[in-house]
Amino acid sequence: MNSLRVIPVRRTSRAFVAVMLSLLLSGGTIVTSSQSTHEDTPMSVTVGSKAPAFTLFDTDRKPRSLAEFAGKKVVLAFYPGAFTGVCTKEMCAFRDAMAAFNSFNAQVVGISVDSPFANKGFADANKLTFTLLSDHTRATSKAYAGVYEDFAGVQGYTASKRAVYVLDEQGVVTYVWVADAAGNEPPYDDVKAALK
Repeated sequence: MNSLRVIPVRRTSRAFVAVMLSLLLSGGTIVTSSQSTHEDTPMSVTVGSKAPAFTLFDTDRKPRSLAEFAGKKVVLAFYPGAFTGVCTKEMCAFRDAMAAFNSFNAQVVGISVDSPFANKGFADANKLTFTLLSDHTRATSKAYAGVYEDFAGVQGYTASKRAVYVLDEQGVVTYVWVADAAGNEPPYDDVKAALK
């Protein structure tokens, strides 16, 4: 029988509790901590730099590359996890602002380490009309803002840091925002202003 060790967590969300309950019911070991640890990766993508190229799978498991958005402004929104409270709020805020993004000829692209299947369920559940990509290898997340190690107290689970990058039509970074903490939402008005 698997052992179970639970250390109290100060803040919990329904999604976190659901994940923990799922692990428990499946016989998994749950180890949590009240401190969030993350890998501090030096940020190599800065304003004025060319955005690193990538090819990731979309919700239909089709490879999509950054190059296909050339000629449009792009908002890359890295989020830690589908169906989590802050990520849902963030992606829905982008969804609700699509008219503004369209008026700036901008494409929103959400990127997380979730599988294409989870991203599809997330997009469908929240009626997201923009592209969601799966960085299942974490390579793209690491190349941009880095990752959170042991995300949400789940030992061994690595998630994308919450970050937003705005790229011009040539793929040059014109705006960067990286969350100080995973629970922080981006300054949406600043993102829109960066597209003007």
